[in-house]
Amino acid sequence: EESRPSVSDRVWDLLGSTFLWKSVLWLCLWGFFVEIEFGTVFFIISVLFAVYRTLGDNKRKHGELSAYSVFNEGFRAIDGTLTGEQFDREIRAGPAAVKSNKRD
Repeated sequence: EESRPSVSDRVWDLLGSTFLWKSVLWLCLWGFFVEIEFGTVFFIISVLFAVYRTLGDNKRKHGELSAYSVFNEGFRAIDGTLTGEQFDREIRAGPAAVKSNKRD
């Protein structure tokens, strides 16, 4: 039989999380900035900061391809990518003219 954590254990885990405390601090600061009529500025700067902090945290493993071919060695595209050449062939000759690039 699996033991499940009790509700009080889950509540204490939530209260101990840094995300919760950061959220409470952010809400208090936002309330303060709303009072001094800079709430929108604080919100926009917070969103920009969050975007900045989350970009670049996830590094690709060696050999893993990016969804954006410009970041891959030799500009190699991942399977299923619609290339400009493929799009041109489809417009000129129809979708049936495009050869499948499946690898066995």
